[in-house]
Amino acid sequence: MIEQLLQQHFALPYPGHDLLPDSDLELLDADVVGLATSYLHGRSLSEQESGMLRRCLVEAEAIVPRLHGDAQVYFEGVRAIAAAVLQNIDRAHAV
Repeated sequence: MIEQLLQQHFALPYPGHDLLPDSDLELLDADVVGLATSYLHGRSLSEQESGMLRRCLVEAEAIVPRLHGDAQVYFEGVRAIAAAVLQNIDRAHAV
């Protein structure tokens, strides 16, 4: 699932710069993709990395409704990637 979400994400062009001047969307994108990729390669994240991904998810959930069109679709993908990784982490800790 995470692999598929990342493939879909990589197929989309970045929707542009200065979409929301009060948010660093490029950093949000890079952080989520980097952490998801690290998770896939090692099947775990440190507590610090998991916390960072949780903060990214909160930020993505806040910004997606403020975007429109291609930008909203793109960052909904970013949100979905973060949520999927965290769901896997939470599921693994529950076992």
